[in-house]
Amino acid sequence: MVKVNNLALRILTPLLVMGAWTPQVLAQRAVAIEEIVVTAQKRTENLQDTPISISAFNTGQLANMGVTDLGDIQFSVPSLAMRQFPSSKSTLRVFIRGVGNNDSQLSQDPGVGVYVDGVYMARSTGLAMELAELERIEVLRGPQGSLYGRNTTGGAVNVITRKPSGDFSFNQKFTVGDRNLWRSATDVDLPQLGDFALQLNYHAGEVDGPVTNRGQGPDFGDETRTAQRVAVRWTPGDRFVADYVYDRTEIDSGAPYYQSLAPGAPGFEVVPWSPERSRATSINYPFEESELQVSGQSITLNWSLNESADLRWISAYRELEESVYQDYSPSDQTPRLFVNTPFDTDQEQWSHELQLIGNTEQLTYVTGLYYFKEEGSEYSDDRITLPVGPDFSLLELPLQVRSSDVVSKAQAVFGQITWTPSWETRLHITGGLRYTEDRRYLAANRMQALDGNVFTSRADKTFYRVSPALTMAWDLSDLSNIYLRWAEGYRAGAFNSRADSVTAATQPVNEEIVRTVEVGIKSKWLDRRLRLNTALYSSDFDDMQLGFNLPENPAAPVFFNAGAAVINGAEIDLTALISEGLLVNFGYGFIDSDVKKVIDPATGVDVSSEYELASAPRHSLTMDLDYTFQGLGFGELRANVNYSWRDEQRVIFNLGGPLSGLPLNEPYNQIDSYGLWNARLTLDEIDVGAGEMAFALWGRNLTDEEYLVDGVVNFHWSPRVGTFGDPRSYGLDVNYRWN
Repeated sequence: MVKVNNLALRILTPLLVMGAWTPQVLAQRAVAIEEIVVTAQKRTENLQDTPISISAFNTGQLANMGVTDLGDIQFSVPSLAMRQFPSSKSTLRVFIRGVGNNDSQLSQDPGVGVYVDGVYMARSTGLAMELAELERIEVLRGPQGSLYGRNTTGGAVNVITRKPSGDFSFNQKFTVGDRNLWRSATDVDLPQLGDFALQLNYHAGEVDGPVTNRGQGPDFGDETRTAQRVAVRWTPGDRFVADYVYDRTEIDSGAPYYQSLAPGAPGFEVVPWSPERSRATSINYPFEESELQVSGQSITLNWSLNESADLRWISAYRELEESVYQDYSPSDQTPRLFVNTPFDTDQEQWSHELQLIGNTEQLTYVTGLYYFKEEGSEYSDDRITLPVGPDFSLLELPLQVRSSDVVSKAQAVFGQITWTPSWETRLHITGGLRYTEDRRYLAANRMQALDGNVFTSRADKTFYRVSPALTMAWDLSDLSNIYLRWAEGYRAGAFNSRADSVTAATQPVNEEIVRTVEVGIKSKWLDRRLRLNTALYSSDFDDMQLGFNLPENPAAPVFFNAGAAVINGAEIDLTALISEGLLVNFGYGFIDSDVKKVIDPATGVDVSSEYELASAPRHSLTMDLDYTFQGLGFGELRANVNYSWRDEQRVIFNLGGPLSGLPLNEPYNQIDSYGLWNARLTLDEIDVGAGEMAFALWGRNLTDEEYLVDGVVNFHWSPRVGTFGDPRSYGLDVNYRWN
């Protein structure tokens, strides 16, 4: 009861405060909330006119929030969770409404699609890369099967970068902070040259890791990164625009620090452990650096066929190379208990999409064709330590060498049409349909050193799906509308490229299907100074794709279809302009999940009563307060305070096992609830010659909260191993813009 009351207080306090202030304060000034334009449905429209649950942030909001990479937005979006992958801080596991993917292997796709300027990012590897100047980020919650066919059972994240303007501008930002942080971001728009406009971006920086390595090698979690981007816009006439973009990001890093959080299992009593965040450690073996390179090119062509129809073509090629070294048990008292030496990934993808977008007096429509191809390979050399030495002392042994090659192809035809009848212009009926064909090919090789199991396998399968969607929206007034949406999402079937047997590697996992009913209201109140959007949803899953690892082999994940699952929930997005200078954004997400069937592959027993979805906190809330100080006399002084709170959540299902000795329903794989405070104080628009200066003091995790961001329970030496989120950090941004 105490927890429920505390949660109610967290949610209701800002609402009650706004409720007390709003009628009196807002009546004093004729101000309104800024409108946000989105392209969530492949066309330009107002956020309030888009009948889906969506959060969107424009350039100014992203700057006030201090967003530098994609992972930063999770603190401002309800029902969104982004967790780093165990071996790489730059690899994000994205979950929306409890739907995502814990693993990052090439033979499986994420449940949330991430798109940069309309280009699908097939791999979660490198998603935490440096972002160029941003125009907007959109987070679409729920399945988007008719318009986004690449596995969007959980939702989609759209990243839209700023296009070349043709007008000269120069923006230089320097950042310094604790842990020897420095960053430099140079963004230049060159003057129009004939029909061409050019934009250049170069970002670089580094930061020491939060855990000091007293031995050889980098600190745990440190990063050095560079990013280059070239964008060219060609406008030979009024009806044609061509955009070309090349980008490249390089990240050298020390992998995250995973520490034992509980006493060691039998035979591993000497393993050091602590339930509190470690600041430094000593190691017996040199800790090697991890490397990542991500690059890509895209061309977007847009023809205005007439005043009411556009033809658009998006073509892209992307590639990545990653080599990760990860020691999951660094200490000076034991050998390496489990280590990847190394884990290498190579991937390249091609995509082409043709869209026809238009409208008539009563119809608006989007239709198109899509093609995607991906090729990739993985290689890892793993070592493990077991108590098999003299007197059962700990001895490091080779565990396995594994490699795999994956080819994926997808093609689709899609369409969506909205009808507004002439006899009732407040009614909007939208129907969508997408036919998708996915083909998977896997070649896997594995040498298991401990038991001599060596195998080579080949497998392929093609999956087909028709994904429909239907939405009915009703304009209650010029300032509010309601909608009822039914949509089906699809995640392609897959193989397990890290399986430990031929049977497991060649047995396909069926496609995951989700059908969601969502009802929502989008509204504005008090002369457009209060915006309230809410949504209720219920999602039914068939053959939900789930994965977990067995304790006997931490590097052999089990991947299977769980059967049926139901996720019910709600979201609230509230924005209130309390006064001309004070803007409050509040978000709340509720997730209630029920997995109907989970069969333990080792015993054949249904353990669904013990199962909880990963990264699905029952309650989550976010709050941003932006205040602009009035009457300063020079420049503009703004303050931003951000608070994000998440309920307890599971990170992965624990099957227990003889080595760990863990029962099923134990909280070892649980992340306790936590709240984070971030703040930013900006002095902007200071005239300096022909340009402007800006200074920003910022701090993150101001209360120095100790919170876990990931936990692993299948390791054999400890019932719980995990990594903590970054400690308190602070810094200064200095920005100069010359227009």
